[in-house]
Order: sequence, then C-alpha cells, then structure tokens
Amino acid sequence: MLQPDGNANHQLVAQVIPRCRHRVRSLLMIGSAAEGHANASSDIDLIAVVPETGRRLRTAEHGFHLNDRPVSVTYVTEGSLRRRLKRLDAIYQAGGHITEGVVTRIANAVVLFDPDGVGEHSSGLLFAG
Repeated sequence: MLQPDGNANHQLVAQVIPRCRHRVRSLLMIGSAAEGHANASSDIDLIAVVPETGRRLRTAEHGFHLNDRPVSVTYVTEGSLRRRLKRLDAIYQAGGHITEGVVTRIANAVVLFDPDGVGEHSSGLLFAG
C-alpha cells in the first residue's frame, strides 16, 4: 500500500516527473493513495498542474505503469483548475451537491511536488470562504 509519507512521495515524484508529457509546475496525488486506503490493486491518481500555453493541451490525461501499478496523470493548467474549483465552490455555497469526480477529491490531495506553491494555492481555493 502506498502511504502519503515523505520518502514514498520523493521516490514517486522522481519516477513520475520524467514520464510526464508536459512540464509540471505542481503534482498532486488524489484518490485512495492520498486518502490512505489504497490496497495492492489500487492505481495512483495524480493531477499535474502545467503552465498556461494559450493552446489546448494535446494530452489531457495519460496512464502508465510504475512498479506494476497503474498510474493515471490528469494534466490541467493552473487557470483551468482554479476556474473549476471556483465553479464547484459556487455550487457548494449555494447549497448544491458537489459531484465532479477529480476536483472534489482535491480536499484530500497530497501535494507531492510544488516548488512555486501552485498546487497549494489552487487547492486552497476549495476552502476559501
């Protein structure tokens, strides 16, 4: 089981970043691995925040195996992630039920790589009041 601890995170980042198809500004782990209830057959779900380019991302998601475990990387720009979080926050503030899969799990995300504070800032929008 992959636990969100420092050593495992550093190893994961060292193995994942070189395989990413875009330059990564921030890497967030979501899902069962981040929430601490992954098992041997669980995949590793990641959100890679990438720079704004002014163009649509050619690869919005891609998967690969790492040490016999499936890894799924979803690429989003910081602006796109922030817009999605703001929309969800508006729904939540209005008393609605939030059901958008990837973004709703940001609350339990583990920030793996974030030298510029992009992921911390973007995920913090979920809790802005």
